[in-house]
Amino acid sequence: MLEPLRPRRPFLVALAVSTTLAAATGRAALDAVDALVPWTELTAADALASTLVRKAVVDGRTVHYPTPTKELAVELEARAASEGRAAVAALRHLAEARRELGDLPGGESALTRWAEGTGGAAWAEAARWGALYRRWPFAFASARAALASDAPAATKRALATERIAWADEDPSRGDPLALRAERAALFPDDAAFVEEWIRALEKAGRLDEADAALRGAKGLPEETRLLVLSDLKGDHGDREGAYSVLEAWVAAPERVPSRRALEAFSRRADAVAASRMESARLALESRFDPRGLTLLARWFEGKGRADLALELLAQVELRHEEGFTRPDRIVLARLYEALDAVPEAFRSRLAGATAASADEAPDDLAALARLAFAAGSRPIAWGALNDEPYRWAARADVTPGFATAGLSFLLTGLDPQNALAELEAQRLPEKTLRAGRLRCRRRTGPNPPHNDHQGDDKASLAHGDSSYSGNAPVSIVPV
Repeated sequence: MLEPLRPRRPFLVALAVSTTLAAATGRAALDAVDALVPWTELTAADALASTLVRKAVVDGRTVHYPTPTKELAVELEARAASEGRAAVAALRHLAEARRELGDLPGGESALTRWAEGTGGAAWAEAARWGALYRRWPFAFASARAALASDAPAATKRALATERIAWADEDPSRGDPLALRAERAALFPDDAAFVEEWIRALEKAGRLDEADAALRGAKGLPEETRLLVLSDLKGDHGDREGAYSVLEAWVAAPERVPSRRALEAFSRRADAVAASRMESARLALESRFDPRGLTLLARWFEGKGRADLALELLAQVELRHEEGFTRPDRIVLARLYEALDAVPEAFRSRLAGATAASADEAPDDLAALARLAFAAGSRPIAWGALNDEPYRWAARADVTPGFATAGLSFLLTGLDPQNALAELEAQRLPEKTLRAGRLRCRRRTGPNPPHNDHQGDDKASLAHGDSSYSGNAPVSIVPV
């Protein structure tokens, strides 16, 4: 009986591998035709190998070496006069041969013919060749052709930027402002290009043109637009207007201004609004003002003093939290989050969520989930937890942890009688105010360092000994 036919698997696998290799080799050979390939990397399969490489037998060994330049130029001109892709590739090598012979105009002519036959990114290569050998008219002409061609967008973007650098180096080669304007027009969605153009106009003193360019720039992000507008107003002498533009932007707690915007706001506020910052601080002593608190916190943040901003938020919360509504809690949570105080932001948002309606509850839940993930390894309070007594004892304990340890026993339920006895033995109130009394006695002693505040220090000493409760908030952070 005849056996059934079986497919010859090894033969099929070999056929597939050979087909793949042939296709890859063919593509590589075609790519090599379009590119400038060093003679050391050519193979026998390359169309120009016989033109670019010579062979000689020395002592029985075959030696390969590059074709002498004069001979190479003659042969390449002959190859370039023929048809096909190899003729186009010969033009690229001909440009280098003519350059090596000192014929730069001949090299430009060969490069132009090569780019015309290749198109796209070839014009960009020709422009960079001209810049490398300081042939600026050719470089700028080739760059214009590249930007008008079907070259990839990344190639055009890079070449447009390089062309500006050429003009910045020597403005006689081209107008840097005009080139920036052309780049901004070519890439209107690139906010960095548009902003650079407007700021270059501003720097050159062409403020009216900068104003017109800003009005017509539709691709700028809102914050970038306001930063540029603020600078333009400042250049026009309108310092108040320059501040007002940024104040309106940073005063909204729901926004997250960039570091650059915060620094610009702080700088403008220092120039014209220092008294307003002080007024906002004083107003927070008596009532809660979300807008004033936001401006103050972001003013500190723009100065690089996030520590003062955190202290401000803590003091305002301590003073006014009894009257907080849900929107007030959300404002505080957003400001805490902007300072990366995620546990505090979570606590404030959670407190506000207790007063949320049925429609508002999903928003609060989503915000709390996001904050919980952002907390990382930092512990966050959940439910009715309150460790403020422990934190207070830890701050007040000027001894090596006796009071803190005793309170820890109380909080964890370990031996409460002994813990209370330890606390009483260490006389926590005495140790809480010891440092303050020592400081007051030092200042009111026989040789005080300063005599201006002795009366105040004596009053503080008496007040600290008799009436301090440990629960009153301290004054709002001074500006």
